[in-house]
Amino acid sequence: MNYYLITLRILHIGLGILWAGAIMTFALFIIPTLNSMGAEAGKFMTALNKVARYPMFMSIIATLTIVTGFLLLWKISAGFNSIWMSSHYGITMSTGDVLALIAYSFDITIVMPTSVKLAKAGAEFAASNTPPTPGQISIMTGYRKRIQKVTGLVALLIALSVVCMAIAQYV
Repeated sequence: MNYYLITLRILHIGLGILWAGAIMTFALFIIPTLNSMGAEAGKFMTALNKVARYPMFMSIIATLTIVTGFLLLWKISAGFNSIWMSSHYGITMSTGDVLALIAYSFDITIVMPTSVKLAKAGAEFAASNTPPTPGQISIMTGYRKRIQKVTGLVALLIALSVVCMAIAQYV
């Protein structure tokens, strides 16, 4: 019995479920809620970042998913063997991997830093104990729109990645 492969599969699938579930929840529920909150969204993002440590959680989960996926692909492809990689199974799995890597890069380089900026701006605006100015509202709206647009793309890429990996052995 190959305990290394079993452990990698369990870790990769479990972490992938967490990552996909968290990003889908963010895209489908949290972002619309933030959009309806107006200036109060900054307080929520501050709490999400400070109390729940959501960006750190997402960074760790996404990174571990990518790393375990790489190790798993390395193992099942016998070191990225060209014959295996050019098979239907290998192409479909690799396509899923590439989609996940693109999603990861968008998530790490755009969504997470912008979420932190939004939370920081919200905290600064809240600390002033005055209603936000139109300029401050514009800044926060810009951050929220950027997060919404890119998170939607990340969620789509993750969903397509999951589909590729789920159907790979049947293609």
